[in-house]
Amino acid sequence: MTNGHAFVGAIRALNWDFHLRASAVFTPELREPLSESTRIWVDEVAEVIRRVDGAGVQVEDAAERLTSLVEGLSERWLSGSMELDRARELLRSAIALELDRAGT
Repeated sequence: MTNGHAFVGAIRALNWDFHLRASAVFTPELREPLSESTRIWVDEVAEVIRRVDGAGVQVEDAAERLTSLVEGLSERWLSGSMELDRARELLRSAIALELDRAGT
């Protein structure tokens, strides 16, 4: 699978997450499973940042910022408010900024 296909696949998976998040607003029993899946995702991203020498940055904060950005970008792309290439560009630049902050 190419990086582009992986990105699109991840964004499509987030479509489900987006609907789950929206439903959790009105269905409290969805909140805990959603919170747990979000925590796991943030932890996985934090681990990737650590692997690329995340010294000098709060890796959990960076992971939280990046996963939040992906959610926002995916919502805009899925709603037709943003082109996929633009979402990719913004995500790449955000990752570069976070890693630059980490001193890599």
